[in-house]
Amino acid sequence: MKWGLLCQQISQSLWESLAKAPGSLQEQLLTLLLQTGSEAECPEVLSAVSAVFRHIALDSATVVPTLTKMNKVQVQEPETKSRRSAVARKSIHRAPSLLILKTDEWRQGMTLLEFLQNKKKLNNVNLLVPILFDLLKRQVLQVLAERTVSKVLLINVCNMKAVDEGT
Repeated sequence: MKWGLLCQQISQSLWESLAKAPGSLQEQLLTLLLQTGSEAECPEVLSAVSAVFRHIALDSATVVPTLTKMNKVQVQEPETKSRRSAVARKSIHRAPSLLILKTDEWRQGMTLLEFLQNKKKLNNVNLLVPILFDLLKRQVLQVLAERTVSKVLLINVCNMKAVDEGT
């Protein structure tokens, strides 16, 4: 309940004033919202965080660092002692571990992508395209994650094309 009340206080004017403040207060608030959204067990909390994302105008430069962290996250695989597995690791290119999907960076990135999927007020969309392609290249994405990244990428490319045609 407290998160719902707090999220209701985050308005467009507050968001814009955070951009003018020294430091990266917008990024810090974004990180806090994504942590809350990705860890929320209560649907009301997730709904409140989602409402904040719907009502603020986001600049892609603010969200790129979160997606970059998601893309760079590494997970240590459990070591096996057999010689055969060591040879197999060197000779066969394996996809990264699915344990990566359980990391905070990955969960927050997925939460962000889900929020961006239906975002209407998103500036500098062209900044998202490279990082979204990098995420697709990782080939770690489960079916749902891949669909979400693909949708956001497609929507943003279409928006860029529409802006280019309009000018």
